[in-house]
Amino acid sequence: MTVKEQVAKQLKPMFEYAEEHNLWFFHQGLSGLLWFSPQELREKQKDGQFIWGEDNWQLEDPFEELENLREEVIEKQEKYVNFATRIDKAVFETTGLKVRHAKYLPRIGN
Repeated sequence: MTVKEQVAKQLKPMFEYAEEHNLWFFHQGLSGLLWFSPQELREKQKDGQFIWGEDNWQLEDPFEELENLREEVIEKQEKYVNFATRIDKAVFETTGLKVRHAKYLPRIGN
């Protein structure tokens, strides 16, 4: 049995559980965070990628990660608006020019 076949056999219960509970495969390592739906991981593995055993994967709810990303975007947006507002104020105080960098940021969130 090849390594690819051994890993496929080992991961079969994880794939079944993931599909039954709408979970995704998650890996955090030197290459950063990796998220794959069961179908995506199968396709990657067919192409010879991510042939990793079960110890390398966790099953996670992708919607929790989506919410985390949304919160990060909102936090970054708030930092942008606050910083842009400070810049706009400083430019006005030193030059008298009214600039509005903060108004050009697309609305994200609520």
